[in-house]
Amino acid sequence: MSRLDGTATATIAQGATTSNAIYLGGAVPYALQLPAANWVAGNITFQGSVDGLSFYDLYKADAGTEAKYTITSAATGSRVYSLDGTVFAGLNAIKVVGAVQTNVGGVVVGVGLRDL
Repeated sequence: MSRLDGTATATIAQGATTSNAIYLGGAVPYALQLPAANWVAGNITFQGSVDGLSFYDLYKADAGTEAKYTITSAATGSRVYSLDGTVFAGLNAIKVVGAVQTNVGGVVVGVGLRDL
């Protein structure tokens, strides 16, 4: 069974769509926690990197479709969304991509990390 390894913070700045890089250190993301306030609804996708320098849109290997989650709103309270960790296996780092964030200070997304 996998164990919880830790958490990381992805910040999408005001006016931006892409977060800072989260270096995985051999772990995989298994959950996203979105705040109740400041989140602009839309799809969440990811960029991945094997070298930690060059980032590309992340696709599922089995279906050839983009790893995408549709988030309608977090306005009714903070929410945690489960992720399929196998999609992120083998990556050195990821970035969270969302709708253009319009709130001053942007938005902070918590990312749960777990060893495979």
